[in-house]
Amino acid sequence: MLHVRGTLIEPRKGFVDKLHRQDTTKSREDRRLILPDAVAEMLRERMRRQPPTSPESPIFATRNGTWLSPANMRTRLRMAIARAVEQGSPADKELDGTTLHTLRRTVGTLIAHEVSLDAAREQLGHRDPSVTYQHYVGKRNLAPDLRATLGLLLPQ
Repeated sequence: MLHVRGTLIEPRKGFVDKLHRQDTTKSREDRRLILPDAVAEMLRERMRRQPPTSPESPIFATRNGTWLSPANMRTRLRMAIARAVEQGSPADKELDGTTLHTLRRTVGTLIAHEVSLDAAREQLGHRDPSVTYQHYVGKRNLAPDLRATLGLLLPQ
């Protein structure tokens, strides 16, 4: 289980001077996420190799133990995808252009289509389901098969 209880704020000229952790999430509500076993194991292994010095310390930190810039995370993802596209299979080439936001949208779309919009909203940490729907859920090419449900409206 992952406990989300803060937000990393990136520097923005004229607004934010330096990278820092805000003690609340954007929604001002902590949330707990039940992670897939493989992700939880990866995080446990990372924490075994580089234990955080406190509960507020970053899991993904610089060599000095400070917060890893989201810009650096984006760069690392781009480099990993470039390697996969260059050296990988034809399926890996489909990753070209993937961003952290693309991955977030993929999670939102999968959960909304397979479980519910409300489950996607909770996973992504949104208060308003319209934000989740408008910005994080991709459109279906084919409407779901609702024949059994719609059939309930018709007499036998």
